[in-house]
Amino acid sequence: MALTCDTNVFPVVCDQTCPSPYPGCAPGTTEAAPQPAPPNSCKASDLSDAATACAGGAESTNCTNFLNAEFSVNANCANCLEQFDYELATRTGIYLCAQPFVGPACDVSLGCAQDCESQGCGQCSGDINTCDQAARTGECSQYFTASETCLANNAAAKALCGAANYANFGAWLQAVGAHYCQ
Repeated sequence: MALTCDTNVFPVVCDQTCPSPYPGCAPGTTEAAPQPAPPNSCKASDLSDAATACAGGAESTNCTNFLNAEFSVNANCANCLEQFDYELATRTGIYLCAQPFVGPACDVSLGCAQDCESQGCGQCSGDINTCDQAARTGECSQYFTASETCLANNAAAKALCGAANYANFGAWLQAVGAHYCQ
């Protein structure tokens, strides 16, 4: 396996080539289902606050602060929302949201896309976002293409989970939270 090394730091940090080659999707790989939340975990006010705080993205300071505070105020809601707290571009939260709506073949595609990206970039010590993007468009593209086709062809998954239906991550999280966390 090829290594790239950052010789500008001490001790020298070496990293595998990212994304690393993916040997293929193991039989039985599927997308995990969203964890069920206790009834009425999130109130409408929790979801409205999530929408406002997370409008700038899952990794924004406001969103991070909101979720941290929500764990103190309403842990059931925070636990439910946290499983979807991924930037939309990564597709992780979208695929988790879509899983209950798709059939077995699409479930495998969603799972293989996530597995490929995770394995391909899991050992990277550098810029993970760059590796993830390279994996989605290169090493893992066949799995992401199949997953996106599944979502496009599933009206229910596309309506709730499709990023294009929302102005920003906060609006998406509010809608997904209303479905899974209320």
